[in-house]
Amino acid sequence: MFRHPVCSGIYMGMLCYCNGALAREQMRDEVNEKYRTDGWDKFDEILDSEFAKDEGVNPVEKVKDEKVGIYFPLGEIIPNAKPCKRRFTYSEKTGLVELSDKDVTVEEEAALIIESQALSCRLRVCPMLGGTGVTGDTGSAAMEKALKALEKIVGQKVTVDHVSYSTDEFMKRPKNVTAKIV
Repeated sequence: MFRHPVCSGIYMGMLCYCNGALAREQMRDEVNEKYRTDGWDKFDEILDSEFAKDEGVNPVEKVKDEKVGIYFPLGEIIPNAKPCKRRFTYSEKTGLVELSDKDVTVEEEAALIIESQALSCRLRVCPMLGGTGVTGDTGSAAMEKALKALEKIVGQKVTVDHVSYSTDEFMKRPKNVTAKIV
């Protein structure tokens, strides 16, 4: 926790991740290698198709195994962890989380990495929040698809400088504006 640099009496928290963009870029490169493309377009297309699958499905009716992954190409700061790439499966029927050795497609991995990173941020940020808002850090390399995925997972608007934005409103801000997690 730090004192806020411009608002007296206010404190801010800062989380430092090592593998956020690095891991997503490596996954993007795997997508690009498979499809012989360049840039983020195919990765974004995959995110649209993966996240569209669950839209309109009643969570009570959706009884299936859920997957989550850990993607640390380098040792991680939060949590303190050695480099690894692991996938887990949660079974709603049994309530168990198990290490998965099943191969997944690069398309599944693209969705898993965004979901996993969003869940990690939520886990770490929620205890620091005074209200119900979630604050995002766009950075200069942020992608609209990742923020939309974050909003779907977290289920809340993105808050920057005490102002809540839908992801559409938030992404209208200039790309070079950086919002810090507070």
